[in-house]
Amino acid sequence: MDREPTTVSDENTATSSPLLADYDHESALADTLNVTVSTLRTWASRREGPPGRVKIGRSVYYRRSAVQAWLRDREVSFAA
Repeated sequence: MDREPTTVSDENTATSSPLLADYDHESALADTLNVTVSTLRTWASRREGPPGRVKIGRSVYYRRSAVQAWLRDREVSFAA
């Protein structure tokens, strides 16, 4: 019984692997948030950025639901 290895074909997306379907590569998240990958890494070292960070080899992924919750927690309401 031969199994084909599960791989992520594009480093920016994890959708080709069911296991990583709920995660985004750090470069894709950086693009979405309009910050650099370096900024994400600085936030991670200071524990200021989005939680849900997973490192697999040299690749770093963020769980989408954790990032969305982090963004909701940072929402600011402006008084009219």
